[in-house]
Amino acid sequence: ANGTWGYVNARGPGKGIVTSLHNVNLPKGRRAATSLLLQSGVTYRLRYSYDTRLGLIETTFSDAAGNVLARMTDAPPVNRLVFGTDFGAWLWFGLEGHFEEVPSFGWQYRNLVLSLTE
Repeated sequence: ANGTWGYVNARGPGKGIVTSLHNVNLPKGRRAATSLLLQSGVTYRLRYSYDTRLGLIETTFSDAAGNVLARMTDAPPVNRLVFGTDFGAWLWFGLEGHFEEVPSFGWQYRNLVLSLTE
């Protein structure tokens, strides 16, 4: 299975949108978007789950208390992801190259937890 299995973009004050994209074994990525008014100085939690066993891709944005502010779902186009010697997994915060995506002034990434289960 080749492609991007998780891409999430949140645009804060002045934009108010959260997008999610995946394109594993797809000729063009599938994108979901929802409106969300993000505020400076507020902590948000992002949870992205790509679960081939349940057939569910879920993106949730919550506030610090755990209240879900936005939720998007889709179905993965594959029934499993294989990571082996010829295929690895990369996790990037902010892209480099075609687009330069870094946290906006005053925003930061922190407390990352990544879990891959078999």
